[in-house]
Amino acid sequence: MEPYRELLATMAVIAAGAMLGRLELRGVRLDMAAMLLVGAAFAHAGVTLSPALGIFGLLLFLYTVGTQAGPSLRSMRRRDSAMATAGVATAWVLLAAAFGIGDLLRLPAGLCWGALAGFFSSGASLALIENAWPGGEPAAGFSLAAPVSTLLVMLLTQTWHGRIRERAQPEVAAWNARMTGSREAIGAARIRVAAPEVDGRTLAELRLPCQVLWIRREGAILSPRGATALRAGDLLRVGGSEEALRRSASRLGVLLPDSDIHEGGRVAVRKFFVSNPGVIHVRLDTLSLPDRYSATVTRIRRSGVDLRPRAGLRLRWGDRVQVSAPAERMAALQRLFGDDAQGIERYAFPRAALVIFLGGTLGMLPLPLAAAHATRLGPALGVLILSLVTSMLHRTGPLVWSQTARTSRLLAQIGLPLFLAEVGNASYGGLVQAWARYGYRLPLFALLAVMILALLVLGLGRVLRQGPLATLSFLPSIALNTAAFTSLQDQHRERLPAHIYAVVYPVVSLVLILTFLAISLIR
Repeated sequence: MEPYRELLATMAVIAAGAMLGRLELRGVRLDMAAMLLVGAAFAHAGVTLSPALGIFGLLLFLYTVGTQAGPSLRSMRRRDSAMATAGVATAWVLLAAAFGIGDLLRLPAGLCWGALAGFFSSGASLALIENAWPGGEPAAGFSLAAPVSTLLVMLLTQTWHGRIRERAQPEVAAWNARMTGSREAIGAARIRVAAPEVDGRTLAELRLPCQVLWIRREGAILSPRGATALRAGDLLRVGGSEEALRRSASRLGVLLPDSDIHEGGRVAVRKFFVSNPGVIHVRLDTLSLPDRYSATVTRIRRSGVDLRPRAGLRLRWGDRVQVSAPAERMAALQRLFGDDAQGIERYAFPRAALVIFLGGTLGMLPLPLAAAHATRLGPALGVLILSLVTSMLHRTGPLVWSQTARTSRLLAQIGLPLFLAEVGNASYGGLVQAWARYGYRLPLFALLAVMILALLVLGLGRVLRQGPLATLSFLPSIALNTAAFTSLQDQHRERLPAHIYAVVYPVVSLVLILTFLAISLIR
């Protein structure tokens, strides 16, 4: 009966922690750090949680870190690489400075490294460092530093944002202009051909700034091609930006209100999920969609951003491709793109279980370092490395390794609470002893670390010549503080903070784990 009690107690901690974490005081909330506090409270009451569930949660969360970071590392642009590198350098400087402060405060090394893992809310780093300092010191430092640092970073982020809100307006306007200029096919309209100078001219000759989806002529629906010649009276359904639609209408004839009909006559408009390995990393022009299927790609959505469907664009797994084509060709297009999002998600957990099993086995294998010495990566790092590699490969033969973004988020939301609840519960004894011995020095250590990070971020913004909002976005991104980032992004319709977070977070998270691994091996 004991395992059932541990299981039920773990579920109770997660439920209570989720409710406590959502409580806000002047816009500040504990978020996931609440799991640590509730787990410790249960330990104070004499309730023990399941260690096996904690280990499972850690490995599952690390798996999702790899699946989300792998594609980002594979496709990172030069400017993004510079921001990620700067973020890693800042994190390293912070580690060195904070460890020096810990030495001045006469805190033991194990407690300092555990507190730094807690500062970054990096459960994987804690798992690695605990092997080097057995006895509970790292877990005790983590348990106190994680909630304190989370609160301090959130308070600093919100205070900082209040002071730069007005000065950030030009930066936000520039970001909007850049994003608007990079997207096309964001609207649709109908245009009646009435200008005599375009009668008989082909679409290739006209070079319209918008995309023609279909042409209605004398009751028939035509699929547009470059050689298609327009005639007076033709009705065109076109897609593009508002400016592109206006310019096209001024050249062709009369702009009519869009009927918002997605299928008319023989032509339909449909979105496909790219999952067929035969089209992944293939250029759009190589697919010859107009010639083979009389189809026109009108929009490609990737990671929440609309991309211009230019000829040289290479498709990636998970892209959402919107196509205008004759209705009878839709089945063939579905086979071409795959369109199997449900099939991918159906085997999401077995795929994760396989990687966790193989990665955990890899981490348990002895690695010779010298003639008489050997070490092990450990299951945590083994899972992280293998999930990174498999997500970058995407597939091996018939095996698809990638997960959809929705699946990765769901698995992370399951794994992290399981791990944090058990860590808070198991470290309670060490936390009580550490507080009795070191008192205020641990919270002071966390406060000084936050102040150092703030100064480093200010300098980073100046070096990279970033605006005030972009500079602030580095703070939660380098601190790996999801709660602070969420509070910042929720105040902006623009995705500028999210872009920096998506670039910096996975790289800093991975390098931080590798840094703690190196420290544990040296120790």
